[in-house]
Amino acid sequence: MSYDEEDRDVALRLTEMLETKKQKKCCLPERDFMPGTNMFDNVINAVHVSRKVVCIMSENYMISYWPMFEFQIGQMDAMHSSYRKNKKVFIAVLLRRSLRVETMQPAILGVLESDCCIACNSDENILFVCSEKLDNLLQLDM
Repeated sequence: MSYDEEDRDVALRLTEMLETKKQKKCCLPERDFMPGTNMFDNVINAVHVSRKVVCIMSENYMISYWPMFEFQIGQMDAMHSSYRKNKKVFIAVLLRRSLRVETMQPAILGVLESDCCIACNSDENILFVCSEKLDNLLQLDM
């Protein structure tokens, strides 16, 4: 689960819904990263062992160093894994806030234009619907 610290509450609620109701295993940095290992190695390892990369996109995400690093590592890993049977795919959860196209990198625009983009906000009911859609995308072998 890749997200900016400002969107941590949304990421944690989505993670809780996916793990408790859908029996999915999510990776959260504060919970699953190896203590004593540098952040670069933790991110690279987490992305490499994950089957899907879920990005909680927001304006803060676009300008934050670590979320963008996670996105770029995920993108590189997805390109390399496309030759493997269970290739990785990005799933973008687009937070309905003022996201400006001019702040987005072309690679992010490509993900947002794909079929793997879900729009939601932090409202509890909308978040539940978002978690259902996210679960459906996670089950697809894309």
